[in-house]
This record gives sequence, C-alpha cells and structure tokens, in this order.
Amino acid sequence: MGRLGHILTEYKRTVSAVGFRPANELAGSPLPRLSFYFPLNRANPSIILFLPKAPETRWCDVPMIFLKVPEGGCLRKCEALLKCGHGCPLVCHSYDEEHEVIACTAKCNRILCALGHVCPKICEDHCGPCRVIMKKEMPCGHTNELFCYIEPDDENVKCSVKVTVTLPACGHETKKPCYVNLNDAECLIKCRERLRCGHTCQNNCHKNKDPDHENYECRANCARTKSGCSVVFAEGDDFGEHKCLKMCYKKCDPCHVKVTKTIPECGHKVKVACSDTPVRELCDRNCEKVLACGHVCVMKCAQECGCDRKMDSSTLKCGHTTVTPTLPQRLYPNGHFYCIGECGGAMERGRGPECDATIGSTPHQLVKHNKKALELDN
Repeated sequence: MGRLGHILTEYKRTVSAVGFRPANELAGSPLPRLSFYFPLNRANPSIILFLPKAPETRWCDVPMIFLKVPEGGCLRKCEALLKCGHGCPLVCHSYDEEHEVIACTAKCNRILCALGHVCPKICEDHCGPCRVIMKKEMPCGHTNELFCYIEPDDENVKCSVKVTVTLPACGHETKKPCYVNLNDAECLIKCRERLRCGHTCQNNCHKNKDPDHENYECRANCARTKSGCSVVFAEGDDFGEHKCLKMCYKKCDPCHVKVTKTIPECGHKVKVACSDTPVRELCDRNCEKVLACGHVCVMKCAQECGCDRKMDSSTLKCGHTTVTPTLPQRLYPNGHFYCIGECGGAMERGRGPECDATIGSTPHQLVKHNKKALELDN
C-alpha cells in the first residue's frame, strides 16, 4: 500500500472511531508526524494540519490531498544542506531528517585535474580520474588521443598511428600500427602459391609463418574421386557419384558405387563396391573345371572342388584293376538290364547287343558337359 496509503487508512479509522473531537484527546494516535484538530461541527468535516517543520496551519477537507504529498510532508522544497554542500533535492519529507541516506542528484562539477576539467557525473557518484579526451604527443613523435589522466610515456600506452613499411621477409609494402614490431607485421597481399593438391593458397602472404604450407588446410571443394576409386576417367570427365564431396583438406570417404570387376583367380565377373577388390569368395558362378577324374566340377566357384560321381573298381581281362564311373542301369522292354555311359546314351535309339531288343530314345536333352552322346557300353 505504501506510506501514503497507510496514512489515509489510519486517518479514516481514527475519524470513524472517535468522531470529530479535539486533537488533544487523541493521545497515542498512529499519525505522530502531523497534528490534527477535528472540529465538533459535523457539517464542516475539515481538519487543521500543523506541520512541525513549517509551523503553519492548513485546512484539509479532502482525504485524497495526502496523495499530493508523497514524502509525508508539505509541497515545499526541503532545501536542507547535505554533506556535499548541495541542497536536499526532495520536497518536505518526514523521514531521514538528518539526511544521512538521501542521495544528492545535483551535477558534481568538482575539479578533477590541473587543467580545470570538471566531473560530469552526478554528485552521489564516484568521480574517478579525469577522462576528458586529449591530443598528446607520443615518444615516437606521433599524436594520439588519450584520456587526460594518462601520460604518453606510460608503458601500457601504444601508438596506434598507421605507418607504411616494407616487410623484410617478402619485400611487400604494408601498413601497420606504429607499436607493432616490423617482423610481426602482417602482409596484406594474397599468397596465391600453388599447393600440392592443385589449388592455390587463399591466405595473406605468410613468409614468416608456415611458408611451405605444411599446416595449411585447403578448404576448396575436393577435385578428386573418392578413396579407393578404381574407375579410370579421362581428363575433363564428370566423376558423377565417384566424386569426393568434402573439402580438399579432409579425408575422402571410400567409394561405394557398385561396379563390375573381374575376379583374378577364376576370371568370372562380379559386382562389388568400387573401392573393394574382387575375390573368389564372392563368386556365385559354377566352377566348370575338369577334375583329375575327368569329370566337370559341379560345385560353385567359391567352393572347394569335388566330384559327386560314384566309381566302381573292376579287374580287366589282362589282370589289371581299373576304376570307372558307376553307370546307370536301364531295362530292355523284355526285362533285361543294360547300362549307358552318359545321359546322351539314352537319347539314341538302338538294338541290344545280346537280345536285339530296341533300346534308347529317352526324351532327354544333351547338356553342354557331354562332348558327345556316348554309345551303349558293352
């Protein structure tokens, strides 16, 4: 509610409780800063205010008049002298009568230096050193703008005047602040030297720092194919999906574009990632090798060779033992058995050598493994 609201509330309570009576009967009233006189005439409900700091009487018949005196006194300027010598900036106030807390808001105007510069702050703020900008001659002979309190020969003061010099490392001319050492001055001309990647250096000339570009990071778009790419492109060809999309100084990703390659071990072709080496383990073709037994390998190229033909051991008339494939048996129309060497042997019509029965003519097709259709085996 604040101080004024409190005063108004207490005023209303007092009037309601005691009516309009002489103020000397209101000992112990919660409004000690004002003296009240309440007339007995209820037709004129006014009160007389006695102000302790200005002993004059005031008639008050509207309670809201208290809102016009925010400091709890009258509307006159306080003007009491503060410790700084300025007058109190407030209107009449009922607190801090000794002016221990009230801050002075007048302009300071204290003299800060031997040149007579005055403080531009308000009185309650700390003045600090004189910060008026002055033109002062430096030990190097140049003129710099400094605060009044700073001396030109102060070790922390640096001459910022730009001077033109010739750099000993590269021979280029450049401008530098006077305080910067000649060997530390930056050359502002672009380097433009050719790098190992083929691009040019985009930094300023740097003869005193990494002149051989050992630590330079080229940020141009990479002009190479991806890592491990095996496709051979002619000059000027578009690399397409094989192109590295990173900045030049970064390592390219492996090339994962699918391409057809020949497996060196078997000669078959297979699709693999461009950066991968084709190996036989990836081949899914049939082997087709002729084995030592004379048969064609029936395994996949990536598998170990093997023969699934059954072999019989028999003794020849000469007494020698031989191993031959087990031949499939078939029946003559008259019930006799006969053997055929390959599927092709059942494709041809013929006569049995013993009973002259008609045999063969099975509706099979000749496969490419059979170099020719074998005749009946005697």
